[in-house]
Amino acid sequence: DTGVNTSSFVVSPELVVANFTHFVIFTASSFAEQTTPSSHLFFDMSASVTNISFVDQDLDDMELGGTIQWQEPAHVLRVTSFAIHLSVGAVGSGRSPLIDGRRVPVGDNEVQMQPEVALSDFTHLVVYTSSLFVEQTTPASLEVVDIDSFVSNVSFPDLDLDLLDIGGTLSWVEPEDMSQVEYYKVYWWGAQFDCQHDVVVERFNETLNDTEVLDMSNR
Repeated sequence: DTGVNTSSFVVSPELVVANFTHFVIFTASSFAEQTTPSSHLFFDMSASVTNISFVDQDLDDMELGGTIQWQEPAHVLRVTSFAIHLSVGAVGSGRSPLIDGRRVPVGDNEVQMQPEVALSDFTHLVVYTSSLFVEQTTPASLEVVDIDSFVSNVSFPDLDLDLLDIGGTLSWVEPEDMSQVEYYKVYWWGAQFDCQHDVVVERFNETLNDTEVLDMSNR
């Protein structure tokens, strides 16, 4: 029941439609409720994104990064934004927001996931649509494929016979998954630096499995 001088009523979200098709409004006096109400056939709006795509370009194991894209719903009249999360399962369980929790406005259909996002126990990307009133309960989802690409069998026979100088060919076996590998970066590294120190070869993509290491005595 609502009082007089009222011309609207807020229907709480997630009201189950079941087999109902109409809202009906009866007027009532202190004596009786009218017999024949006014009615309104309601339309159950459904708006979910489709065709979510994501290719992991962070080549470390258990880390993600890359472009997330999707296709907007066919009807976006009541959609105001999208929210992107990682989740455990396809329905959004244990979800964790991406892109710092920002919402993506209608009209944009891609975002950049920064590299080194921890995969943890997450299995899916989920995208929620939102109206001015509420966020949808059941998102669209995409199962995540974590791409890792490590070289193996690294070898370097030193052919510079001077003490404290090295030179020769550094070689390796290419990763099993080369789908996202564009080039290699080779660094000069030492435990005393506690990190990579100088770039020996910054971009190497000609033969993709070996490179000449020059005389390193001046580094």
